[in-house]
Amino acid sequence: MKQFMTVAMLLLLCIVTVGCATVETTGGGTDNSTENTQLDQELPTDPEQSEETSVSQETPPTEIQQAVLKEVGKQQNVAPEQLQITAANAADWSDACLGLAGLGEMCAAVITPGWAMTITDGQQRWQYRADLEARQVRLEK
Repeated sequence: MKQFMTVAMLLLLCIVTVGCATVETTGGGTDNSTENTQLDQELPTDPEQSEETSVSQETPPTEIQQAVLKEVGKQQNVAPEQLQITAANAADWSDACLGLAGLGEMCAAVITPGWAMTITDGQQRWQYRADLEARQVRLEK
């Protein structure tokens, strides 16, 4: 019985540890330049595609906006000064990967608050997601 309790406690500890882990990535290390959305195209609004569970009309703090524009500029090979956030909404996603896990990427199943943003360079428009501190900035696919 004592051995069973020890194994059960170790298993519970492993489950809690894995459930609390977060995975941080920025951009997934891939070239997303082919995934750009043109201004005249309609962005997906299907709730199945976007895993946002709550949306409000809040505005991200200036430092978060600047961090997101810097990361988007790096990912899209555009100077951050040429980018503009045209829409931003607070959102909660179902996992630590902002609902945008890559193939084989492990994500903690924890509600992750952040921002859904539309960003443009005047010619192209992209949908991005960021966590509350902009540690993760991911292009919606």
